[in-house]
Amino acid sequence: MQFQAYMTLLEQDAYARDHLVPAILQSFDKRYLLLVCKNFLRFAKGRGFKELSMVGQVTGVEDTHSPFFLQRLRLQLTSGDKLTKDFMNAFFNTLNEHTTENFVIFKELKNSYSGSILRRTKTLFQVIVDMYRMLEVMTAQAPELFVDKR
Repeated sequence: MQFQAYMTLLEQDAYARDHLVPAILQSFDKRYLLLVCKNFLRFAKGRGFKELSMVGQVTGVEDTHSPFFLQRLRLQLTSGDKLTKDFMNAFFNTLNEHTTENFVIFKELKNSYSGSILRRTKTLFQVIVDMYRMLEVMTAQAPELFVDKR
């Protein structure tokens, strides 16, 4: 998903059109959290903030986000089915757990700076930032998930 040609192939494939977004939401668990976050964000935002700012300025850098899969994501998130509810529940529980764990590690950093604690802090911080970026995408694509309809 790092090149637009691959994204175009996925958008043209009938099976991917129907099953890719639900599969990404279904695969959201702690074992593959970083991979799922990265793939989710590639569909939604493309290759990354740095690369997107260079689109058209540097040869070889292309915008790889998918408006089609963003629309599919919106439809899935607003459907209100069990998959969406399970995903949202897992998403916010995981975000809460990782944020809490990172705060605990920050308190431990006052006493020691071991390499393992610093690596763990870096990984947790990366996941938390990616999850907040996912939340940004969800609020932009389906704001009615977070706003009362009345």
